[in-house]
Amino acid sequence: MLAAGSALKRYECSQRVTDHATIDRLLTDQGGFRMGPFTLLDLTGLDISHAVMESIYQQYYQEPRFRPSALTAQRLAAGLLGRKSGEGFYRYADGQAVLPDEPTAPPPSQYRYGSATKTAMPDAR
Repeated sequence: MLAAGSALKRYECSQRVTDHATIDRLLTDQGGFRMGPFTLLDLTGLDISHAVMESIYQQYYQEPRFRPSALTAQRLAAGLLGRKSGEGFYRYADGQAVLPDEPTAPPPSQYRYGSATKTAMPDAR
């Protein structure tokens, strides 16, 4: 649950620069995780996961780094529990997640390369 809470904080702080499916995909493809944090939250259900996050927060005397995400509280109130309700971070049809298409990378012509690091950076023009 701590990893899921951390992923939620990064998702919120990034002002949704990316979506939850991309975060899950990165952690499974590149990080070696068996499932991403949002898939895990949908599997356990937000009714359970949010309660666990609240409990950890209280047991650590309201330590700010363990504060539950406001996003989970909002989604819980909306009934978006995950697999058990048919929709959470993903939608479910016949018990299987309906995954969004993988985003495609922009064409190379939209990138310029930094001279010092040689890493691709979006063109700022």
